[in-house]
Amino acid sequence: MVLDELSLAEQILKNQKLDDDHEGYDLSILAKYYIYQGNDYKKTTKLIEEFCIKNIKYFNIITRRSLIDYAINSAKKYKLGIPIDIIITHQEISIIQTVPNIDYQRFLFTLLVMGKQQKYNSTKTKFKNSAKFIGIYYNGGAKEIIKHAGLRYNENFKNKMMNDLYKLEFLDMVMGKETIVIKFASEGHPALVVNNFDNIGLYYLKYIGNNKIGECQNCHSLFMKRSNRQILCKECSEINEKESAKIRAAEHYEKHKNSTV
Repeated sequence: MVLDELSLAEQILKNQKLDDDHEGYDLSILAKYYIYQGNDYKKTTKLIEEFCIKNIKYFNIITRRSLIDYAINSAKKYKLGIPIDIIITHQEISIIQTVPNIDYQRFLFTLLVMGKQQKYNSTKTKFKNSAKFIGIYYNGGAKEIIKHAGLRYNENFKNKMMNDLYKLEFLDMVMGKETIVIKFASEGHPALVVNNFDNIGLYYLKYIGNNKIGECQNCHSLFMKRSNRQILCKECSEINEKESAKIRAAEHYEKHKNSTV
């Protein structure tokens, strides 16, 4: 699950490429983006078709009509996911820190952020007139939370952690197969604001004083530093290295050209 769908859509259009393993998902993001830009469903369908023909090798608009229909239907049900600032209170942090396991703390913090994001920033276009749970909960499953917390997924670890947190009454009974009810959410004075959802768990580690967490000087995202001198995240470092390589190549070419004149 991608929380910042706007950035993903812009990245897809910039690279003119879909993830080979998630073509349908990426196309649905793109369809929602076109609607977000003010296009109607007819125009959006045409734009999706043009993108597929241009960027998917051997794409056949007839035999793969279901792929396009899936993207358009998704755009009818859901709006583009654009993250909002999520406020975490001092009281919530204090409760989380009563758990002695730091991995559990990262999980609970991430769960709280994603639960609030889901509650206060719903992307649904239609709502059923049915009773709704009042409170904070997340219905994407524990595996998704572990991923965004920056923890390694292991089935045994997940099962033990969930059992422990249920026993400690941080979480309530699951209201469905993948729904987790959060019992420790509370109002109060803000402790921090989360506005980047690439690796939510790092926000927590930085807040509690982990000096291995850096903030990229280019894109301002948080990252785990490999050395104290590191100032860029992995993605920005790679982009910076590519740009430096281009400059070095151009300088070498000019030097070689001048030496032969």
